[in-house]
Amino acid sequence: MAATLDAEQIQCSICLDIFSKPVSIPCGHNYCMHCLATCWATQQQAQCPLCKEVFHPRPALRVNRTLAFITEAFTRALSENLEDREDGLQPVPRETKGPARPGQQVDCDVCTGLKLAAARSCQVCMRSYCEAHLRTHQSDAVLRRHKLADPAAFPTRGLCRRHRGPLDIFCRTEKMLVCAACIETDHKGHDVVVVETEAGRVKVEMKEAEEQLLQMVQSKREKVQEIAGFLHKGKELADKEMQAAFEELGGFLSGVQAGLLEEEGEVLMAAENKAKVMVEELGEEITQLQKRRSELEQLQHTEDQLHLLQSFLSMRDPPTHRNWSKVRLHDKINLGGARRAVTKMAAFCREMERRLCAQGKPAVYR
Repeated sequence: MAATLDAEQIQCSICLDIFSKPVSIPCGHNYCMHCLATCWATQQQAQCPLCKEVFHPRPALRVNRTLAFITEAFTRALSENLEDREDGLQPVPRETKGPARPGQQVDCDVCTGLKLAAARSCQVCMRSYCEAHLRTHQSDAVLRRHKLADPAAFPTRGLCRRHRGPLDIFCRTEKMLVCAACIETDHKGHDVVVVETEAGRVKVEMKEAEEQLLQMVQSKREKVQEIAGFLHKGKELADKEMQAAFEELGGFLSGVQAGLLEEEGEVLMAAENKAKVMVEELGEEITQLQKRRSELEQLQHTEDQLHLLQSFLSMRDPPTHRNWSKVRLHDKINLGGARRAVTKMAAFCREMERRLCAQGKPAVYR
């Protein structure tokens, strides 16, 4: 078959590689399922990349089994021819090319049906290739720049656990990374975009979140300054009231002056303790917000888009904090005890004056 069939006849016009899970669309053109699904995910309508025919509704993508069988037979024959041309080596027995047993080899992601052992893995395409499917990476000028790695050490963090395809599509409906096969099954009909588009949108949202956190920090710092001013002004007003009370009572209130000063100290201490608790709480919230802002700033400059999307979902909302807009502060510190003492002393003085006038002689005080 390899002698009568040219590789270009079973080559996807999108990735310029041999078909992987080939699908046919109504216009008659064929593509890799992953390539076409990824292409359509970036478009508002289903359109053939070659003839530009638009399909309404969007056709379901199913593997063309006949074309997949032809592709598999061609790659198998091509692989055997490559092995036969190795200098000084005998062709590998056919039975050793079967599916890999766990822990011994990595399967080729392009082979369909009977999968050959992968020779190298591409860290750009996020796929592993056998010798036959690796030829495109070795001959194409653009693909030659891709970084190849040992299949055994090939990372799988960016691959779909179910379909083993690259997680290069983001489902906005369920807010998760998916592969091309996912949007044809579990995520069919969902709002999907390529990772680059979603990452760009998230970076804009992260910038807005960072600015929001900065405004919250500034607002809480202003509240700290307001509390400090409240304490200073409240103490001044309290001192003025006390001074006025002492001037009014004069020497007569000298006996109760110590008690009033003690009451003032207790009231001010309670207010200061309450203010101290509020300042400490605000300080803790500021620290949390600054920490979140720093984390967002670091995450914003990361090149790992997968880490960016996965981490931002848990960091997009600000940390839980108290609604300080409902906290009301008062300038005056309540010194009701002092006012009651003055009233009582005034009443006592009037009563003593009445008694003295009635008796006509001075009273004896102790």
